[in-house]
Amino acid sequence: MPQTTVSEKFQVVIPKEIRQEVPLVAGQVVQVIAKNGVITLIPDRPLSTLNGFAREMKNEPVRVADPALLLRPSRLYHHDITPTELYEITRGVWRLGPRRQRAQLALAVFKGVVREVYTIQSWHPAGSTPYLTRDRAEVDKTGRWEFIGQKAPDSIRARYLNRSVASYFARGQQNPVVYANC
Repeated sequence: MPQTTVSEKFQVVIPKEIRQEVPLVAGQVVQVIAKNGVITLIPDRPLSTLNGFAREMKNEPVRVADPALLLRPSRLYHHDITPTELYEITRGVWRLGPRRQRAQLALAVFKGVVREVYTIQSWHPAGSTPYLTRDRAEVDKTGRWEFIGQKAPDSIRARYLNRSVASYFARGQQNPVVYANC
């Protein structure tokens, strides 16, 4: 694993083997993110290099036929999110009523597009089940709920994944939850 040293001015040199793997140029802007004691550098890239990013604007609309919750974890979503992170921000923590019990699916929605589909196995008070990527204080919320589930079967995912559900959310709607067929 390549290493570098932090200078007295808190500067670092990106090792050559990393520069060869990641196309960088001198003077290029990078985003610096610190989370859980880890510093990540993300190079800003021209729009032409963001494969598929613009396609989000043209996603085919879909009618949700199954009993489902459409959940928008927008504040925590980012484009390089891992599958585990996406599952954990989708499964909890939500302010929900008893209708949650009728939902069979949870659709993770960002910018009106379904990013993943999960089957809901059980509901629990928020903070009562373990998380791998979220802090305890972030999920331990009185009066809120979280589910345990798994990725839906491919036949169900194929119906919804990367399809638009934007029409289910009213313009300016603040509530990140929509019940469909529940």
